[in-house]
Amino acid sequence: MLHEEVAYQFPVALFLDSKQNLWFSVWQGFVYKFNTCTYQKEEYDVYAEDDKNKKKNEPLTYCFKEDNNGKIWIGTEDGFFYYNEAV
Repeated sequence: MLHEEVAYQFPVALFLDSKQNLWFSVWQGFVYKFNTCTYQKEEYDVYAEDDKNKKKNEPLTYCFKEDNNGKIWIGTEDGFFYYNEAV
C-alpha cells in the first residue's frame, strides 16, 4: 500500500494534476505519481545525465506544474524537466 511505502519518507512537494494524479516528491530523491481514481502508483527515480548518458546526480524535486497542453513539468535543484508519458 502507498502509505506503508512512504510512511517514513519526508514529502517535499505535492501536486494534483488535471487527470487526478497526485504527484509528490520525497527527500530520498524519488517522485511518485498516484492516481486518486484507480489507486495505481508509479515511482520514478529522477536523475540528471552527463553528455555520455551517465547518471551524474539525483537532484531534489521541489515543485510540479502542469502546462496548458497537459505536460507535467518538474522543478529540481538542477533545473526543469518534463514528464514524458510515452517513454
